Amino acid sequence: MAALKQAPVTAVELMDRAALRSVQGKPGMPAYLHELDDEVAALLVDARAADRETLDRDVRQIEQSLADMSVVMPVAFTYDPHEYQALWNIRKGLFPAVGAVRQTGTTVIIEDVAFPVPELATAVRQLQALFVKYGYHEALIFGHALEGNLHFVFTQDFSTQTEIQRYQGLMDDVCALVVDGYGGSLKAEHGTGRNMAPFVEMEWGSDAYQLMWEIKRLFDPENLLNPGVILNEDPEIHLKPLPAADEIVDKCIECGFCEMICPSWDLTLTPHQRIVSWREITRQNASDPAGERLKQLQDDFVYQGWIPVWLMVSVPPAVL
Repeated sequence: MAALKQAPVTAVELMDRAALRSVQGKPGMPAYLHELDDEVAALLVDARAADRETLDRDVRQIEQSLADMSVVMPVAFTYDPHEYQALWNIRKGLFPAVGAVRQTGTTVIIEDVAFPVPELATAVRQLQALFVKYGYHEALIFGHALEGNLHFVFTQDFSTQTEIQRYQGLMDDVCALVVDGYGGSLKAEHGTGRNMAPFVEMEWGSDAYQLMWEIKRLFDPENLLNPGVILNEDPEIHLKPLPAADEIVDKCIECGFCEMICPSWDLTLTPHQRIVSWREITRQNASDPAGERLKQLQDDFVYQGWIPVWLMVSVPPAVL
């Protein structure tokens, strides 16, 4: 990885064998994915330039950087746009692939941590060992190799205490590995949500953590701004499952990719806001079916949960 850090690359994406296996049966995937050994990992190396001559020179330099790397297949760059897109589709299909096979009632967990780049390979091995230890056989790892940024994805059932304890053990060990083992980051790329909130103090230390709370209370004394996110006094907040809401809603993996293209953006609720609202309605209906809060949520949802649809129709000329 260190050699590629100095090379003229646009991106270097790492995918472990479990990640490759999750998409190898999808349409358009290369046939050789089925033939790879269980110990194989893949690097998707992207290079771009303003002209072909510069790009050819950059590719040669990258190939030289990879010359000492042990590979199971020859290093091969492609200029074919169809092959290029097929290779990127492997990487882009990883997160949805896990969500597509999860059992109803389970949650897709995705986290992003960072390790020192020179120790990335060892860290991947240790993460994989933790998945084996706790029985997360569907878990996969991918990430942005040049930054030491790893994503890991798996599914979790929160319906039994045994499953909750299994998840707690995994997260405790993962955080200890990242912070104590490597001095890494528990949030490498995305924001600190409720899942990592109990571990913020572990990463930053008690003094810095208390200072964060002082600033929070100074600017948000009523705890109105994104309550429970980043800073949360409940050490088990990450162990509390989302309530079931609806057969369709519960299949959503909440990746957020639909948010910005939804026609309801800036008009009513976005897709994720509708899901969160309907979950709260379901929760209130179970705990306080005659409550005023439930009635208010239901009344507001009549309009706010509405999805506008534009129909393209043919209008007779005489009407215009």
